[in-house]
Amino acid sequence: MFGKYLAQSRSSNNRKRQGQGHVNVRSNHISSKPIKCFICDGEHKIYTCKEFLAGEMKQRVNMVMSKRLCFRCLMPGHIGSRCQRKWRCECGSEKHHNMLHPPAEEVKVSSGVVSSGNKVYMRILPVTVMARNGVKVNTLALLDHGSDTSLCSDNLKKKLGIKGERIKYTSCTIHGNMEKEGWRFRLTVEGKNEHEPMNVEFLTVPKIPASEEGIPTMEELSKWEHLRLIPWEDHWAKEVGS
Repeated sequence: MFGKYLAQSRSSNNRKRQGQGHVNVRSNHISSKPIKCFICDGEHKIYTCKEFLAGEMKQRVNMVMSKRLCFRCLMPGHIGSRCQRKWRCECGSEKHHNMLHPPAEEVKVSSGVVSSGNKVYMRILPVTVMARNGVKVNTLALLDHGSDTSLCSDNLKKKLGIKGERIKYTSCTIHGNMEKEGWRFRLTVEGKNEHEPMNVEFLTVPKIPASEEGIPTMEELSKWEHLRLIPWEDHWAKEVGS
């Protein structure tokens, strides 16, 4: 339904005065505003604007910023964090529109990976975990901001020599919900060169779903200035959480 009727009899007395045989007409008025581009003021949408499409990524971003448009839907009147439209970039991010996504050859940093070319590096950091029995193990931790539970592999649990509480839990992933059994316990986790250990509750899984190819090496980390300071030794672990 695109319009609302503009005229309606509100009293029975008025209807009576109109007499029999009189036909009431309800008018549906639909007004259409001319299409206007938010970038060049032309009569087209921003998605087909030649000036916008011809610009490089940085130029497009500057155009959007100068016109105070939303980074998610490219519309005026609000900012991305308050956007109600369900736009999602093809990369999976909800923070920007497809037309503001950096080209494939550029380095991309997201909540889970750092990628360049054909190699994808996962957000993996070296940590030391310690059980209540005093046993310490150096391992690798995968940082996943989309998860609400910390997971530990059965292999790491075995190395630490702990048992914990046997429980059943539901694992919710993109593949659906799965009922699983595992162990629950708490470990102390400390990053390399860090002095603020955290006490974290873990659930066990047979293996952490992280490919060995996503684990960077010292040589690869040295290529990135912002990653060179990460303490790293290739012999620490070949699997995440092992």
